[in-house]
Amino acid sequence: RLWVGTSSGLDLFDREREQFGHLPIGAGSIGHDVLSIAQDGNNDLWVSHDNGVIKLTLTGAEGTNGLPKCTSKYLLDHTCFLSTDSKGNIWVGQLDRGGFRIRPDHAGKDVVDTLHLEQPVGDTREGRSRLDLTGLMVVEDTVNQRLFGLHLFGIVELDARSTRARTVLTLEKPLGHFRGSNAIWDASGRLWAALSSGIHVFDPASGRLARAMPRDRNMTGHTNVEKCAYRDHHGSLWFGTGGYGAIRYD
Repeated sequence: RLWVGTSSGLDLFDREREQFGHLPIGAGSIGHDVLSIAQDGNNDLWVSHDNGVIKLTLTGAEGTNGLPKCTSKYLLDHTCFLSTDSKGNIWVGQLDRGGFRIRPDHAGKDVVDTLHLEQPVGDTREGRSRLDLTGLMVVEDTVNQRLFGLHLFGIVELDARSTRARTVLTLEKPLGHFRGSNAIWDASGRLWAALSSGIHVFDPASGRLARAMPRDRNMTGHTNVEKCAYRDHHGSLWFGTGGYGAIRYD
């Protein structure tokens, strides 16, 4: 199945009819901006949007419109981004609020834990010192079995068994907002982040973060605003820009 998040909710693509249908949730539907979608080890769907997170459990039945029926559970609030790891944990970052780890349970006994840094590293735009990870997005290095989280004020390393996060990199000021951005690993174990301030590369071995610039300086303007990142099966890195199409790094 192909699930697509839109500005008005969650849609499912019908391959036979080659058209999208809006997924009903009970008597209504998700009527919010969908920001991210993940699937846990129980095949339940987790959807983050501009007013929290929804867990969707498919019942196996179909409605009269041909779309799958499901039960829904609402968690958290505010604008959220989510990601998952190989162990099936769901990681959630709230915009200008907290960071959370959710341990899914197919029967509905999901456990939500608040994550904390070992020390405060900055203030939100509302001027509050925070111990939590605002706008957290988790990226897993499956080769070295390490979890890293990008948040408003830097990068942390996470442990799926703990609610504490170890600071790896602290930024003096927000760098184009890591929150909700896509990040990918390359074959050398470096983390590439697509940010509103360009493409940035983090090397866990040295602890350094650097801006990736094109060889052709005429392309600099094309890399100033990045929206998403993807690594294909050939190992090439692709970045979606804000108005200039796609850029490939190989």
